[in-house]
Amino acid sequence: MSATLAKVALVDNTTGAEATDQTLAINVQPVSTTPPDISDAAPMKQFRAIAQIGQDTQALTGSVTSAFKSILAQRPDLANAQFDFVSDDGKLKVVSSDLSDSDRKWLEGQLNANGVLVNQVQQFNADMVSAYDGAPQVVSNGTSLRDTGLQYRNVASAIDGSVKLLSMIQQVANKAGQTGWFNDATYTDAQGGAIDLANARTNSLAGMIDTARQLDALISGTIVTHLGNGQTAYGVINPGIFLEAAPTAAAGLASTLVPSTGRSDQPTGTKGQLVDRLV
Repeated sequence: MSATLAKVALVDNTTGAEATDQTLAINVQPVSTTPPDISDAAPMKQFRAIAQIGQDTQALTGSVTSAFKSILAQRPDLANAQFDFVSDDGKLKVVSSDLSDSDRKWLEGQLNANGVLVNQVQQFNADMVSAYDGAPQVVSNGTSLRDTGLQYRNVASAIDGSVKLLSMIQQVANKAGQTGWFNDATYTDAQGGAIDLANARTNSLAGMIDTARQLDALISGTIVTHLGNGQTAYGVINPGIFLEAAPTAAAGLASTLVPSTGRSDQPTGTKGQLVDRLV
């Protein structure tokens, strides 16, 4: 903007009378109203990485459920056998004290034969590395993000065997069932199947399949609320439940993650720093 000429009436300080007209040159500087671009700020990058883990976990939940339905059709005798699985050098490893060694190996073979499932676990691991290895850790406070000053290293080598994937999905489901529900109501899906995510269990074929059914109903908004006064309401929905996946999975890494030396009150080599409070 060019300099603007403005006529200003001056007042004589001694008489109070208006002085003769004088013309003053006033330089008006343009002010930028363009907000700063924070999309590449480190906390925002890390927050986006955490959101990506949520998407990975939602996709993983669907693939696990599909695989479990196929396995259950072959081995209905394993419906309620207790187990979990972890990644192990590019493969999936079943961990269980309930299965016989032969059944554990058979189940492990079935999971590893599912290329989609194996690839999704590897993608999940890669995104965990992107979110936590060397990235500034952020904490969400309402609508703002704050850098905690912590960073972690060697996440890639710590992931194998540290995140029990069925347990992680269960914790996401259980947390979704803890708030926003009426104490004097019962809940079902559109087909009448019971909804009780707070007590969902994923560590069996049947339990995981049923938990996925409940999660699908919550995400799609097809839950039916049966109130204590006899009334019925429709449409409980929470499409963002899988955002809890990243901090839940990070908690599984807590005993092996090592904070970097970027923080003065956290000595090098300290282990066990909890990271399930990041979002």
